[in-house]
Amino acid sequence: MNIKTKMSVQSSSGIQTLLEVEKESQKIVEKARECRAQGLKNARLEAQAVIEEYRLQKEDAFETYKKELTGSNIKQEEIFDKMVEEKLEKIRQQAASAKEETIKKITELLTTVDLKMYTNIDSEILRDQSIENNI
Repeated sequence: MNIKTKMSVQSSSGIQTLLEVEKESQKIVEKARECRAQGLKNARLEAQAVIEEYRLQKEDAFETYKKELTGSNIKQEEIFDKMVEEKLEKIRQQAASAKEETIKKITELLTTVDLKMYTNIDSEILRDQSIENNI
């Protein structure tokens, strides 16, 4: 074999080796990309799980707060209802105690007639009436 052929075979095998190494490196890079993409997917799923857990905690806290608030509102309503009922009962008692006297006064006002002249009556009307009475 001559030197050129030897060199040609060596360079051909060198090129072949380089091509194989390049293919291996491409596989390694592709595997690294896949691992990175899978890592991002895993991180996204983990973040969603953490967010969902946090959301559920906050919803539970809100529901608890709402129940406490509703409970205190119900207690306040009961207190106000009791106060209103007490005031209404007091008014009913006052009305019952003054009922007889009120009826008596109204009856007296309606049945008693007071015949007197009012101060703002026109004197001509009085004179006309006295003339009619004399005729």
